[in-house]
Amino acid sequence: MQCAILKNLLPPLRTGDDALLVTAEAARLIVEARNKLGIQQKVLASEMGISQSYLCDMEQGNRQWTLGDFNAAKKAMERLA
Repeated sequence: MQCAILKNLLPPLRTGDDALLVTAEAARLIVEARNKLGIQQKVLASEMGISQSYLCDMEQGNRQWTLGDFNAAKKAMERLA
């Protein structure tokens, strides 16, 4: 069921890894999926290889989301689910 949550909440995106996403929408999707899966922010950040404060800034819209960031978060949640 958890993988189904990810498939429904985090649609596949295609373009270059450095492409910028609409930050508010990317953040909303990641936070919603993370919360539904019960994954703590610090755990997701660690699995992504970034600091919790960096992920927090991304989730709050203070840093841009790239496609690479989005896919890293998605893959990390798949491993943690």
